[in-house]
Amino acid sequence: MFAGIALIWDQPKHKLYLDLNRNLDLTDDPTGAFSSTGKEFQQVLTNVTLPLKTATGLHPAILDLHLFTDAQGRWAQVRLHSRSLWQAKVAPGGEEWQVAVVDNLFGPEGPVVAKFLLLRPWAVRTNRVSFYDPTFGIVPFPSHLFWLGRPFQLGRRFETDGESPVCKLEFTPQQPPLTELKLSGEFVYYAVLRDTNGYTEVLREPAGMVHVPQGVYTVNAVWLKKGAAEAFRLVGEPLVVKATAATNLVLGGPLTNSVALTRYGRKLNMNYQLVGADGGSYRLAQQDRGRPPEFTVYHAGKKLQSAKFEFG
Repeated sequence: MFAGIALIWDQPKHKLYLDLNRNLDLTDDPTGAFSSTGKEFQQVLTNVTLPLKTATGLHPAILDLHLFTDAQGRWAQVRLHSRSLWQAKVAPGGEEWQVAVVDNLFGPEGPVVAKFLLLRPWAVRTNRVSFYDPTFGIVPFPSHLFWLGRPFQLGRRFETDGESPVCKLEFTPQQPPLTELKLSGEFVYYAVLRDTNGYTEVLREPAGMVHVPQGVYTVNAVWLKKGAAEAFRLVGEPLVVKATAATNLVLGGPLTNSVALTRYGRKLNMNYQLVGADGGSYRLAQQDRGRPPEFTVYHAGKKLQSAKFEFG
């Protein structure tokens, strides 16, 4: 976990003092004093930069700190939210992409920089990134990458000569054995696949035949787009693609409204699903919670009941 940093939390004055140089003297850190917002027992500090000890040296991390304590001062708690990543906007072939590496600050082995890779079109980037939500397409930093129809060996290094460290990626062209992959389905904006041979594939091609490195892939993320409407594939049974010979891969639409029925004794549980051409469940990126899907129950041609689903 984090190496220890001495601190003083002055609750009444909404101030936090950090020993950034770790010499146990909180009076000689001019950038170590922060002001918080909120109530006395629940305060928030935003954009706090901390130098974290990692295997490759000290690296800055920008964090939000949520501080809690009880009214009697018997205990105190802090929640940390990372606010930073390493990113660049690149435009190979004229299309803008977000290329980012993400630090894992809260893993059991302690802070690790550049632990994950994120590649997605610049137009669909967001300010929120989650390791645990596959819709973001984040993968453990791969040794090899197949991107925009080209295979690369992928490396990363840090330069610390300037005022702040810089993470640089190295794309070395490769020539692995390729096989045919036939993409079927509609509205696929991009998809991320991972292979046990080290390759991560980012597919942006329209439906049709593409050539990819041979391997056994698991579909990690699928993002659909049609006009202003966007949808993504939900977590479910992994979709395994054995691309060791010519292979068909069905992803995306058309999307079909459906209802999954489950019986519990005398009760019938009905769950709304948006099902893709691959049989997987999808969800709209922007759901109109004021207009949820409706359903009607008929028996022998007679309407029995009508209601609306609830987003959950």
